[in-house]
Amino acid sequence: MVHVPGDAATIVMRCKDPVPLPALLSHVSFMFFAVLVGMRAGLGALAAPGNVRKLAWIALGLMTVGGMVLGPFVQKYAFGAHRTGFPWGYDLTDNKTLIMWLAWIGACAALGRPGRTDTPKWGSRLTVFAAAAVMTLVYLIPHSLRGSELDYEEVESGTPAAEAVRTGT
Repeated sequence: MVHVPGDAATIVMRCKDPVPLPALLSHVSFMFFAVLVGMRAGLGALAAPGNVRKLAWIALGLMTVGGMVLGPFVQKYAFGAHRTGFPWGYDLTDNKTLIMWLAWIGACAALGRPGRTDTPKWGSRLTVFAAAAVMTLVYLIPHSLRGSELDYEEVESGTPAAEAVRTGT
């Protein structure tokens, strides 16, 4: 047993199981580079639109792999459920990722296929800037705010841990 100073009621354990380091590092890396490339695309949409289409599609690809594929695997390792956001639950991290991903889907749809060489028009460039703004807002919200949480009282009463995960608290 470990003594933690202060009021024990303020401590919340969120994870059920450890996440393998390769899965976690891959998820974090893809999401980091999605933000890096996405922000560059958003700024480029305003000032240097020459490679905005390519950058936007790269950001979408990185986000798809990091957030929509690897994110649910990290969630499964940590909590026993692949996805606990919309439409199955209220996990804010899953929902933030979905909103951000949809914003980039819209931006890439407005830009057209990635192989085009013409400079994007102002309207489609503004959708890229808007997607970058959505991304910024999403990342300003703390990662696990209203996230999944293991209900230890249910586990102690005999409920299997995979069924004792609550979201949106």
